[in-house]
Amino acid sequence: MNTALPIRIVAENLTGEAVALAPHEGRSHAVEINEAALRLWLRNYAALPALEAEDIGAQLHLALGARQLLVRWVGGRLGSDRAGTFVAATPDAIVSDFLPPAHAPETPIAGLADYEPSIGSQAESTAPSRQETGPRSKLAVLAALVALLAVGCWWNLRPETPDGVTWIENATERDTILGRAAGRYTSENERLTLDLKAQLAAANEQGAPTLNTTVRVGRRGDTTVFVTAAGVVIELAASGNLRIASTDYRRLATGS
Repeated sequence: MNTALPIRIVAENLTGEAVALAPHEGRSHAVEINEAALRLWLRNYAALPALEAEDIGAQLHLALGARQLLVRWVGGRLGSDRAGTFVAATPDAIVSDFLPPAHAPETPIAGLADYEPSIGSQAESTAPSRQETGPRSKLAVLAALVALLAVGCWWNLRPETPDGVTWIENATERDTILGRAAGRYTSENERLTLDLKAQLAAANEQGAPTLNTTVRVGRRGDTTVFVTAAGVVIELAASGNLRIASTDYRRLATGS
């Protein structure tokens, strides 16, 4: 089977490209995407608050020809569900499980000519075709690796900026904001920790980690925001709390 055929994805209770939870339950939309876009959707979905996504039934239905797969959170664990059997898995493992074992290289899908993945797939787009062989292919791989090593940090890959966000490039201003925001936060089902090095970690009620990523500091209007490597926008409210979509994370007192 050829993945040039469009992969159909139906997102429930998720915003576009699975970057955030929908503001209310009952939202459903379907799109046709290619393999690179599928990886982006899954990585964005994996970066969302696990138990909150589970609470509102945020999930992804995948279809490619006769192949069907449901991707969802169960007990704070991401995985796939086929015929009622849930298997915990990473986004890349889900792609490997869903796509045929020896699928052909990707080709553009009609209607997706202008598609530009927003987060995390730039490195994939520079990789050589699976059909390339010999010195040219090896040189291309080496050049890609050198470029990635020279970059150093994920934000220097210059992913597409979320709508309305401007980055704070001044190091002193950025460090001041991180110094003010660094700490521990909690919602009903999850805890977040943001440190001075812009590392964001999350854990569920049982203490199991659900997220570990780097954020970049920016502004959207008058609001300071932190944007994760998967493109999730986190607002820093005037109260000092954090907000992801419609979910508030209350700041905990030191030592709590």
